[in-house]
Amino acid sequence: MTISEKLNRLAERKNISKTELGAYCGMTPRALNNYFSGRRIPQGEYLERIAAVLEIDPMELTDDTAEIPVTSEELFLYTAESPRDEIKKAQTVLFAVKQLLSDARFEQSDKRKFFACLTEFYASALQRTD
Repeated sequence: MTISEKLNRLAERKNISKTELGAYCGMTPRALNNYFSGRRIPQGEYLERIAAVLEIDPMELTDDTAEIPVTSEELFLYTAESPRDEIKKAQTVLFAVKQLLSDARFEQSDKRKFFACLTEFYASALQRTD
């Protein structure tokens, strides 16, 4: 996986724009575009800054043999076959569920019950389509 592919995937995953990344790293848009397009490879302090913001080891970022695994959410979004408006709805639900599950006020026992509800809804929907 090239550094360009990694930068694009990680920035998208972090929901950070090139402009924001450039501001955090103290870099010009032109320099950052060179990195994102693969025309240049960041070195030294710039590599360290980019890696810190994207939460990746600098060596892993520049090693073309290192892969960044695709998350299940990314796999869903990249390969979904449903109409675009349905995918947008699902994305909204995924975001809300992610926020809810990361909230420490939402008790673990309630998270398990919530997941059981989702599983039951899915099983019921499968029965209706068979």
